[in-house]
Formats: sequence, C-alpha cells, structure tokens
Amino acid sequence: MFPYSFVLDVFINFVNVTIWPRERVESGTDVRLECRTGIVVMQGHSPSVGRPAPKRRQYVLLKNDEEVNSSESEADQQTFSIPRARVADSGNYHCRVKAHGRSKSSAEQQLTVQGLQTPTLVLDTYSTVEGKEVLANCSAPLEHGTFFFSFYENSKEVKRLRSATGTAAAKLTPRYGLQKWLYCRYTVILWSDSVLSNPSNNVTLDVYELFVTPSISVWPANDVVEGDRFAISCTIKTHQQNPFLILTQEAENVVAVGKGTVEFNVTANTTHSGVYTCKANMNDVEKHANTTMSVAELFSKPVLSVHPPEVFENESFAVTCYSSNVTPHRIQRGDLQYSLYRDGRVVSRSDTYSATAAPALNGRYGCKARAGNIWKESTEFVLKAKELVSQPLIKAVGEVILHRAFEIQCSSARGHLPVHYILMKGRTPVRNVTVNEPNYRATFMVSVHNVSEIRSFACQAENNGPSSRVLGRRLNASVIVPVSTPELKVPPDIVEGNNLTLVCRIDSGSPPVTFEWYLQGSKMPLSTNTVEARFHQVKKVKMEDAGDYYCRALNDAGDATSSFVNVKGELLVWSFSRISPSKILLGLEHSFQYGKKKVKSKGAV
Repeated sequence: MFPYSFVLDVFINFVNVTIWPRERVESGTDVRLECRTGIVVMQGHSPSVGRPAPKRRQYVLLKNDEEVNSSESEADQQTFSIPRARVADSGNYHCRVKAHGRSKSSAEQQLTVQGLQTPTLVLDTYSTVEGKEVLANCSAPLEHGTFFFSFYENSKEVKRLRSATGTAAAKLTPRYGLQKWLYCRYTVILWSDSVLSNPSNNVTLDVYELFVTPSISVWPANDVVEGDRFAISCTIKTHQQNPFLILTQEAENVVAVGKGTVEFNVTANTTHSGVYTCKANMNDVEKHANTTMSVAELFSKPVLSVHPPEVFENESFAVTCYSSNVTPHRIQRGDLQYSLYRDGRVVSRSDTYSATAAPALNGRYGCKARAGNIWKESTEFVLKAKELVSQPLIKAVGEVILHRAFEIQCSSARGHLPVHYILMKGRTPVRNVTVNEPNYRATFMVSVHNVSEIRSFACQAENNGPSSRVLGRRLNASVIVPVSTPELKVPPDIVEGNNLTLVCRIDSGSPPVTFEWYLQGSKMPLSTNTVEARFHQVKKVKMEDAGDYYCRALNDAGDATSSFVNVKGELLVWSFSRISPSKILLGLEHSFQYGKKKVKSKGAV
C-alpha cells in the first residue's frame, strides 16, 4: 500500500481484437473474437510502477459500428463467441474498452462466413386444378438475418417475399399446363452486400384444367357490308358448372354476357369492325378466344363543303354534300339521297344549297346521306357571316382651338375586324388607320385655321374592299378662337377730378372673354370684367393715378396682353382756376399725342 499516493489518471495504452480460428471461415464454424487491452495508471506525474490498474473495465463488441455484445471484466482480455457462425454474421468487428472514464477502440477486423444452407421447398398439395391456391413453404432454418425469398415456376420467378426469419410461405396460383416444376431460393442481405443461396429441391406440381377454352363463331362471314345482318356466338362446353361468359369488342366494349352461350346479332355498320373477344371466367380463372370482324362501307361518310368558307353579309355562298365512295355491287351513286340542314332544320333535300349571307342564315350546317336503312352524317360547319362595317361616328377629343393640333376619333358600332378608317377633308383623304382589335378607335391629329374648316372633316370606313365603303356624318364641334392682342385706349382729354375711362379692345376671340386692367408695378389687377364690359373707370382721377397702364384679355384658348399706355402725372395737377381752358386742352392734347407716340414705339396698333 502507498498511503500517501493516489491515482490521478488512467491511460489506455492499446486495444486489439483478434478473430479465431481465422477471419474467413465456413458456415457453422465456432468463431471467437478476443479483445485485449493495456492500461497504465498515472501516480502524480509518473507511471505508478507496480501499482495495479483499476480492476473494473468494460469491453464492448461492435459489428459495422453497431453494438452487438458487451461485458465487464478485471482481466486484460475478453473473449466474445459466435457459435456456429452463419453468413449473416459476416461484417467488420472492433472492440471498445472503457475504464476510469477513459475509452479507446481497436482497429476493425473483417469476418467473412462462407456458405448458405440450401433451402427446402414443401407444398401443401402436389396436385391441383387451375385457379386454386397452393401454399409453398421455403425454409433454411439454420440461417438468420434479413431475407428475400423467391419462388419459381418453370424457371420463372412468380413471387418474392421479405422475411426476418429463415422461413417464408407463399400462396401460388398456377395456370393450367399439366406439370409445373417449382423451386425456391433466398438472398441474405448484408451491411454492404448480399449473398444468394443455391436453388432448393425441385417439386413437381400437377395442374389440371378447370374448364375448356371457349369457342367463338361468326355468321354468315367475317367480312360483310353495311346493312347486312351478322351474328357472333360464344359457347363453352364443360361437365362442371358453366363459367360466366363476356363478349367484348376491342377489349372494352361489352356487347353480350351470360352463361353457356352468348350471341351478338346486329345489322352491320362500320363501327362494328374490330376484334371480338369471348372471355370465360370461373374461380378467378379466365380463358378467351378471339375473332376479327370487317364491315365494309356501303357508302362513305358525306363531306360538307362551304364555298367560300368565309363570307361577308350580302355575299353569296353555296353548301354542297358529297359521298366519295360507294360499293358498286350493292348500290349506284344515284341511289344516295342527300339533305342539308342548319341548326337541325332541313334547308334543302338535295346535295346543294345556295343563299345570300345574312345574320338570320348564320348557324351550324350539316348534311345527311342515305341509302336504304343506312344513313350517315357529315361533320358540321359553323357559318357566321362577317358583319359589314356600319356608318362610322366622328368626334373631336377635348377642345378644338384655332391653329392648334387636336385629336379626331373614328369608330363604328359594328363590323368585322380589321376595319380601315380614312379621315376625309372635303373629298380629299387626309390619312388612314387600320383597327385590328375590338373596342379600339382610329385616331388622327389635325388642326384648323378658320372656324368653318371644322365642318369639312368626316370619317370613311371599309372592311371588305371598296364595295363596303361607307361615309359618316361631318364633324360637328365648336372651335375656340384665341383672343387677339388687345389695344388699350384712353380718352384724349384727362381732367383732374373727373373720371378716367380705360377701354380694352380686341379684334377676335371666342367668348367668354375676361378683361383685366393693371397699373405697372401692381401684381393684382385693378379690376376684372367679362366680355359685356370692356372698360375700367378710375374715379376722380388725381396725380397719384399717373403711370403706365395695360390690359389683359383671356378665354379658354389662352390670354394676350396690350402695350403700355402712359398717363402723365404733371398734366393731372392743372385745373381751370390756374390756366385757361384753351391751354388745358392744348396740354392734354399734347400729352395724349406724346403717349400715342410712346405706345407706337412699343408696338401698339
């Protein structure tokens, strides 16, 4: 004992695993896997020489990284046994040792077990009738693991089952064929591979016929012509209970059902051509017989023709009906009777129909051809006459202002697209636009330079050449005339204390016209008047009213401003008490003449 020493740590020096007797063995061999380890005890900072390692250690055996066994031991080695090893025991093995909180694993060693047990096949009966189940048991009881069992009938796999044991039972339903040779084999699924066993013993199974194959016959022959009667019979003879019979055309169309004998008797048409199958079924056993029926056309399906296929209203069109082929030894072409119809109502009892296109004649046209009791119908044709374009409407978009561009729109309430629109000015085409989509209008940008010019515009439309051309009414729209440059007028005699009237005159402009008067330097107008009052009055004119005056005229087309007119301040201060009237008049006249000269110098009219 070392009373003052204690274990600080444990170091697992190594871990090994050894497979005995060898790594590759035959199936049934007893296999041992020996795990060995070496542990060092640390005393302080040095190994404790002579100090025994901790007694308790755990050995874990792993196969393909999954734990398969474990035990605790005080020894430096531990042996795990695999008695009578099988193929499923093959894999990669390694040991893991745990001691005093430490763990260490060995390198992997591969164990390969060769040879599978040959399976044994046993049946619950070795003689049966077709359709009856036979229980087949395939077993290899010595094997373990995960299996796939396969069952074979005359070398063809007929069933596959998954099993967790070395035995599998399958229910087989062999078909008639006198003797069947059955065997089985299995596959063991390994971690990264699979191993196939040898075939089992061969087992002979006698399978007897439950009932005979049905027979199928045709009267009068397999080749007939439309209108002929024919019959197909399906029969079966058996001493046992009669099986259920089904007669089908082209596998899916059932035409007759019953027991013992079934028959399909009908007047032939081309839809009766094809393969007929007679199926007999009893106890989930099915047998069948086939025959082929060919029905020739008495006459071909009529073809409907419409010429022209597209037609405008008021144009002529013709509908014809024609069957291209007839069976000459049965009928002549003159034996065919035709009728033409529209929406189910007869329009002609011949092979032709002519008319002038109109909305009332639109519809689904078709025809029927008949010979005896055989009639055939053509594919229908939908005729819808194209609408001729209606008289176009014309309108101006927004305000029409003299000398400025504005938009004209042309449209028609009805008419097959595309529609070609031409904007006319008098008798002269201005330009044209084609409309290809519904709810769209033809648009044109134009301008007028006098008020009467607006009435010269009209729309012309066509959608089927010149013959469909139609002229609309002339454009009726108001033209706004912009205001001309206004002229501001003042009276020639201006006397202080009297009222001063300023008159704003324009030569042209569409009402309503608004007039505004300004004194230079003021942002707000002195007054604003409508067209009914074109003047501004300065009450009791005085010296402070002197300055440069101008006026502004406005309407919906815009505005214009006059030139300045100057009212002299020094003239306004004189009065009759200080100078003679003749001098006052002379001074005012002189002042007005000066103002006129000044206005003219600025471009006044």
